[in-house]
Amino acid sequence: MAKWQRGSMTAIKNKNGSSGYRIRWRDNSGKQHEKTLIGSKSEARLELNKVLRQIDTGEFVGRNSSMYSDFVDTYIKAKKGNIAEITLNYYRSSLKDSRVLKILGKKRLQAIKSEDIVNVLNIWTKDDKLSSAKHMYQYLNGMFNFAINMDILNSNPVDKVPKPRPKRAEKKAMTQDEWNAFYRAIDENDFYSKTYFRLMVVSGLRRSEMCGLRLGDINLSDRSLSVQRAYLVTQGKGVYTDTKNHQAQNMPIDDETYDLIMSYLDNLNIVAMQYDVKLTPNTPLFVNPTTLRPNKEAKPINPDSWSKWFIKTCKKAKIDQHFTIHELRHTTASILILELGYDALVVQKRLRHADAGFTLNTYTHLFAGAQRQASEDLGKFLKS
Repeated sequence: MAKWQRGSMTAIKNKNGSSGYRIRWRDNSGKQHEKTLIGSKSEARLELNKVLRQIDTGEFVGRNSSMYSDFVDTYIKAKKGNIAEITLNYYRSSLKDSRVLKILGKKRLQAIKSEDIVNVLNIWTKDDKLSSAKHMYQYLNGMFNFAINMDILNSNPVDKVPKPRPKRAEKKAMTQDEWNAFYRAIDENDFYSKTYFRLMVVSGLRRSEMCGLRLGDINLSDRSLSVQRAYLVTQGKGVYTDTKNHQAQNMPIDDETYDLIMSYLDNLNIVAMQYDVKLTPNTPLFVNPTTLRPNKEAKPINPDSWSKWFIKTCKKAKIDQHFTIHELRHTTASILILELGYDALVVQKRLRHADAGFTLNTYTHLFAGAQRQASEDLGKFLKS
């Protein structure tokens, strides 16, 4: 047996009289591989040398390796149940984007290089879409780390690629005057919108969580709201899913908002009677009236519809800034921090962030304003 670097070669002879060599080697994880070649010793030595170079560069592909496109499906299955359905959809659509598959789809995981990752990110960075590039970076990084944990890879090709760093846009929030103008612009008889948008600001809920509310989530005894699920519409199909942070929460409601909800329910009962339908605890709080039919499952209004109505109402109110419905959450944070002086922990609980550190990082500019006011108040106190 002749040795060649970290592998070996053994001369063999087949029954039919042909001769050749069996080459053996170990990959970076220590797993042994072998291959039989019919030919000369120099040809066997060249093949072994080629394999060893592939191991050094991370290009070596074992028999049990996975193709990128197949492994994405495995990764998505593993993530299911650990992240919200809407986030999972982002993972799936990004990792299986046709432009990404054109670069990585036919490659085995072990053959993917850092240069390939750069080419994928360039899909977005060339157009200065750094936020999208950053998300793709995170999705790929997580997937390759998962492959390492499964002993499929020894290194992550994303590690050597700089992470895209988009400029952080300051969060927009409505002023009190803008909110009042917005709310006045809602038609007085539109009890749906009156209730939905006020409750959204009071609770700080995401639009998907608002649409996931059911009548049974209103707790009459302690005037609170139980936040347990979200409602999404993807590819034309509506589904209930977990909340983004996978946590249910019981949220107190102020008296005025509670009275508004009670009035809203009175109106909703009248609508249900028109369709000869009885409301139940499982009926969506913001139910789509067109789905109120006997012996049929009622569905919430599509979250996208609320976004469109929000923009339309902003224009009607002649609010100059280009607000999105999600920025009503920022309005909630702004009121709590700047107007009412609450700390990061209170804001975190209201907005259901994973931790107070994320809240501080997201609303640094608002807390800076609160610190200025705190300094002024301390100065006045010490002066007295």
